[in-house]
Amino acid sequence: MSVKKKQHEWVDITDDLVELISADDHEKNINLELLLSPQNAPKVIRGDMKPSIQEFVIRFRYIVNTDEEIIQDALNQHAKFFIGSKSGKIYQIELDVKELRASNKNFDSIVDEAEELIKKYLKQLAEKNDSIGFEKSDILSTLIERHKKDIFADLLTA
Repeated sequence: MSVKKKQHEWVDITDDLVELISADDHEKNINLELLLSPQNAPKVIRGDMKPSIQEFVIRFRYIVNTDEEIIQDALNQHAKFFIGSKSGKIYQIELDVKELRASNKNFDSIVDEAEELIKKYLKQLAEKNDSIGFEKSDILSTLIERHKKDIFADLLTA
């Protein structure tokens, strides 16, 4: 019996982080460790639909929260990102659902386009901001991919 996620519930991603930060590939004799401080690792993630403004918001909570200014950055007018000015932590992503739905007909294609926007932005951010780094960008992208059904569940009901 599967347990259905309630709307607005935080998804614990701690186990995934442990796996992603230290991965072994015994078949190829590769031992890979990505150095990501626990302070920079999100502990939980959730997605919420804001129907009144037609935005979908993805929020990250971290193991250690820092008191810092949050700056807004944008990939385009349909995807906004809220980032810690010192740490480079991504605290929130806001996606324009009306725009996503305009070019996509079903849930899976909307989620796929949202994921692509996020991955594109994370890559650009890692290229221009040393505090993000490609490792953190790849880990956040993978976490969103692994938990997309839980994160984007609110889009089904909107």
